[in-house]
Amino acid sequence: MNLYQQGLRVVILAAIALFTLITTPNFSAANGLQTAPFTEQPATLVGPRADSPIPIYLRPAANQPNVGYGVNGSAVTVLEQVASFLPEADQDTAWNHIRLDDAPYTEGWVQGRFLAISMELPQLSDQLSNQLLETSTDP
Repeated sequence: MNLYQQGLRVVILAAIALFTLITTPNFSAANGLQTAPFTEQPATLVGPRADSPIPIYLRPAANQPNVGYGVNGSAVTVLEQVASFLPEADQDTAWNHIRLDDAPYTEGWVQGRFLAISMELPQLSDQLSNQLLETSTDP
């Protein structure tokens, strides 16, 4: 194999590696965290006490700088969630990328133990709702 073929091989392998990293957004080997898809899920900040500030971090780690604080009861939108892939991981230890719903609209990361995530049920279409009502009222 000549020098040109070796260089071409390296470029192709690097392109494959880069493509794999780009198309696999749900895992970060660098920090051992796995992401869960969220589509702007509503939630509420929950602190241990009513007056406790809840730190919002720049990145999903407690050793990161704070970008602000939330308060108990603040409405937020969860944009993304990352959790450890370790077996003992649970919702409390998951990190959530959030945005405050009110000014100053701070965006950052909080741990799951400080969130109450709203689970919204999908809405039935009007047509399907009417069909269900008709079949339930027929004798």
